[in-house]
Amino acid sequence: MFVDDMVSAIVARLAAVLPSLKAEAFPDDPANYRLYHPTGAALVIYGGSRYGEPDSLGAIVQKRLAEFDVTLLLRNLRGPTGANTHVDAIRLALTGFKVAGGGSKLRPVRDRFVAHDSGVWRFEITFVAAIPAIEQLEEDLVPLLKRLTFTGDDGTTEVPKEAP
Repeated sequence: MFVDDMVSAIVARLAAVLPSLKAEAFPDDPANYRLYHPTGAALVIYGGSRYGEPDSLGAIVQKRLAEFDVTLLLRNLRGPTGANTHVDAIRLALTGFKVAGGGSKLRPVRDRFVAHDSGVWRFEITFVAAIPAIEQLEEDLVPLLKRLTFTGDDGTTEVPKEAP
């Protein structure tokens, strides 16, 4: 699964669970983003990854901890339409959510107040998911199969590679 697919799945989850907010991917031009929704918006962005050590000496297989940030833009701080309520609602909506084709379930790692500007409260909630990072082997790097040997209870069977 690729990052854009995961962001789209998180946006879809938020839109389904929290119809009171406008859920969308973080804008390409955040400086010119305008909040038109009467309550607020939840903007999802990939925040980066940290990689573990490889699990084998052969093909590269690593644990990738991918971070996804949800930026909340809300017109109120308190009450049913406020930031405090929606921080908890987003935490509940995404904690344990597993993106199809992804790795582990999402888990929150931090939430924080970012700013208050022109009547809009901004909070950020960060979630992580462990995703396997596996190298793509190039065909010419894979050794050619010359012979296959099967060993079982009834003996050994050798299968030579067929001629092209």
